[in-house]
Amino acid sequence: MKHTIMERSATPERSAARERYGSTGVKVVATLGQVLSDPEVQVVVISTPNSTHYSFAKVGDYATTYSSLLCLKFLDNMQR
Repeated sequence: MKHTIMERSATPERSAARERYGSTGVKVVATLGQVLSDPEVQVVVISTPNSTHYSFAKVGDYATTYSSLLCLKFLDNMQR
């Protein structure tokens, strides 16, 4: 299984994700479009701040593009 990380601040010269995971073969891209256009991507996990969940999930019409979409919401961020 291959992994792709979207890091908006990534450039060809510099990427925190590439520095951390690059030796493991992880692909780092800078846009959601690059993730969506990759035919090898089978599962998308959205683990961004809550305010971005809807816009990221809506882009590209995930429901018909991927068999699996996971949108993470951590319990410690939920209001009680």
